[in-house]
This record gives sequence, C-alpha cells and structure tokens, in this order.
Amino acid sequence: MLEISNDHLVIDTMSLTDFTQSAIETASGDTSALNTLAVVLDLRPESLQTPNRHDINLDVSSLSLVLGNTDSPASLELVADLVASARTTANAHFCASVLAGHATESDEYGDVGIWIIDAGNIDTVIGASNSLANNARMVLKRLGLDTLLSTEDAEATPLVLASDTSLPAAFKGSSQETDVAHLSGLLAQLENRFAFSVNTGRGGIILHFLLGQPRGRADDSNNANVWAGLLGVGVWAD
Repeated sequence: MLEISNDHLVIDTMSLTDFTQSAIETASGDTSALNTLAVVLDLRPESLQTPNRHDINLDVSSLSLVLGNTDSPASLELVADLVASARTTANAHFCASVLAGHATESDEYGDVGIWIIDAGNIDTVIGASNSLANNARMVLKRLGLDTLLSTEDAEATPLVLASDTSLPAAFKGSSQETDVAHLSGLLAQLENRFAFSVNTGRGGIILHFLLGQPRGRADDSNNANVWAGLLGVGVWAD
C-alpha cells in the first residue's frame, strides 16, 4: 500500500507510470486528488505508459506532478503549500476543486500540484498574440497530453480569474475569508500567471490549469523556465 504523508518537507517521488490504477485504489490520501491523477494517467497515450525521457514523477507527499529534476525543494514546497491550501479552501466551500469551482457537475475530482522544469517556450507576457494557445500547448506537451489539441476544433480556453482572489470566477469565495486570503497569498508568489481549460472530449471532463513562475526565479537565467501551480478537473454535461 502506498502511504501518502502530510510532511511536505520530504520529497518522495516515484514515476507516474509506476503509479498505476491499482496503486491509486489502494493509496491512502485525498481521494479526490487521487481521482484527478487517475484522469491524467488515463488520458496519456499508451506509448507514454512506459518509462522514457518524457516520464513524469509524482511527489507522493503532496500529490504533485513533477516534470523535471527535483533540484529545488523550496519550489516544490510552494507547490505543496498550494495543494494543501487549495484542498482546505475547497472543502470549506463545499466543493472538491478551487479550479473547477462550483460550476462543475461532479465533486469527484480535487486539485493536484504541478511543477514543470524546462516547459518549452512559454510566453511570460500573457495577452500577446496566441500566447495562451502556445502556453497551453507547451504545458500539455510536457505532460504528454498534447494530443488533446490535435483535432481541428480543439482549443484551450481562458480560465477567467477573479481580480480580488486570483482564483477562477467559478469558485464562489471572498478575499475577506481567511482560507481564501491565504491561498491568494500563495498564488501571489507566482509571477506571470496564466490559466486555461481544455475539453478532453471524454464524458464532459475538462482539465483546468493555473500556473506561474515562483517569485525570485523568473529573473534567474538558470531557472527562468520553472513553472508551478495547480491542475484540476471539472465535469460539464456534453
């Protein structure tokens, strides 16, 4: 049985391809977050279900996807804090995911962390021509999910964020609430934030992403392509 620790100071990673459906079913931890990981596994092409250079690691202590080397515990600590705060905030507001918010038709899926090193040519100036589409493609490619945008009518859509909370507008929470304010404060540590949604074309399942560059790393040439944030799943009726 895979035990999920709450100690975010310990980075304990394993290959995502080793985190099989059976492992998910027997793991102890946040069930809704485990369900989200199961969706990611299911969406990846079979050709990526064996270890290779495109493989993804999972930090089992925080249920965060790690795409690259775990060379900076401080950055992953921020992601772990984001996951814990998102979970607390969602539960307090009677939903499973702050990214899917209260618009989703299922509370089966929670938010997981995501930390990407060498994400490709992600645009830091959001609003530039085709920047969101480019950023979405780069993130999905790094996850092995770029086939989601392979059809002619497939596209990434902006995930609108509330100006006072930096959380999706679909999440009904106030910046005056302690839990929301704490999560917003953590998100403020991410620069050049962008958020988008992608329809997977499978049973109304929508992937939601909110990412940014950990503050203090965006101006570091050695770490300028490090991105961190949250990944959530929502369900809309077809």
